[in-house]
Amino acid sequence: MSSDALGKHLLSVAASVRWDGALLGGLAGYSNLNYWPALSVFVQKNLEYNQRVIGAGSIYESLSGGGVAAAIPLNAGNSLFANHLLSAIVQARTRQVLSFSGDIPRDSLVDGLKEGSFTLDYRWKSQRPHKGMVWLPHTGTGFNAHVELISSSLWGVANYQKLWIDGFTNQQLGPTPFVAYARLKWEKHTGSTPYQDRIGLLDVDPLYYSPGTLAGSLSGLVNPTETYNLRGQQGNYYGREVLYQVTELRFPLIPSIPAAILGITLNHFTGALFSDVGVVRDRPDNASQKALQTFGAELKANVSVGDIALVIISYGVGGDSDFWSNQDYRNETVLKDHFYFRLALVNPF
Repeated sequence: MSSDALGKHLLSVAASVRWDGALLGGLAGYSNLNYWPALSVFVQKNLEYNQRVIGAGSIYESLSGGGVAAAIPLNAGNSLFANHLLSAIVQARTRQVLSFSGDIPRDSLVDGLKEGSFTLDYRWKSQRPHKGMVWLPHTGTGFNAHVELISSSLWGVANYQKLWIDGFTNQQLGPTPFVAYARLKWEKHTGSTPYQDRIGLLDVDPLYYSPGTLAGSLSGLVNPTETYNLRGQQGNYYGREVLYQVTELRFPLIPSIPAAILGITLNHFTGALFSDVGVVRDRPDNASQKALQTFGAELKANVSVGDIALVIISYGVGGDSDFWSNQDYRNETVLKDHFYFRLALVNPF
C-alpha cells in the first residue's frame, strides 16, 4: 500500500502466492479520500472468499470481480465513540465453488454464478474502545441496516435480493460484574436465491469470527456468512425470512490458565445464561411458520497468543422448554445431543 503525504490518495496492491511461487490471486485498488464521500475502485481475483454452513454441510467459495464503492463516515459530535457509516457498492463478480462437504447435492450448487449487485449499508455503533470489549463488553450499542440487490440488468444472470436489520446492546447491571446482552436480527430473501445462500434456523455450528480477534480482522478477505442457530436446537428449518433474538446474562470467571501449547493458551474465561428465540417464515412447500426457543448455559474463552486473541470459542448446553421441564437431560444420550462446542460471537460488529 502506498499513499501521498496527506494520506488522501491510497493505492493498494496485494497478491496470494502458493509455496512453490504460483500466483493464486491478486487485488488492486485505488481510494480517493480528498472528497466526501470517500471513493474507491477495485478489482480482484481469488482473493476474497465466502464460507457458509448450512444444514447439509459447508461450502467454500472464491470471488472474482471489481467495482466502485463510496463511503460517508460521520460523527455528530455528541460522543467521540458514536460513529455512523453509510456505504454503497456497485460491483460485478463471479462466485466459484472451491469445495463443499457433508450431504450437499453437487447439482444443487450454482457454480460460476455471475452477479451484478448494488449494496447499500448503514451502520451505527457507540462503544468506547478497550481490549476488554473483545471478550466481555460492559457497554456499547449498535445498529445495522443492509440492502443487497442482485440483478441481471447490472451484470450476469442472477436476480435476487437480501435485506436485514441488526441491533445489539450491552448493559452492565449496576456495580455488579454482570452484563446483560441482547441482540435482535431480521433477514429476508426474495427472488431466485441460489442454493448456497439459503437461510433458516439450522442445527449446525455457525462460523463466528468475533470482532476484535485476529480472525475478525480478516473480514473482507474471508467472509463467514452468518448461520442462524439456536443453541441446543434440534432439526433444520429453512425459509426465506428469519427473525433471530439472543439474550444473555454474562459474567467474568477466571483470567487465564497456567498452560500453553506452542505459545497458544486459553484466557479471559466468561460464563453466560442464555435464551435464544427464532422464527422462520416463508418456508418451502407453503409450510407454516416455525417458532423455536431454547435456554441454557455457556462457557466462553479466548484462544490467544500472548495478548492477541485468535478466536473466541464456547462450550455449553441448551434445549427447549420441553427438554428442561421433562427432565430429558437425565438421559445421557439425549443430553449429549444438546451440548455444543463452537466459535463464539460476542458482538456482531
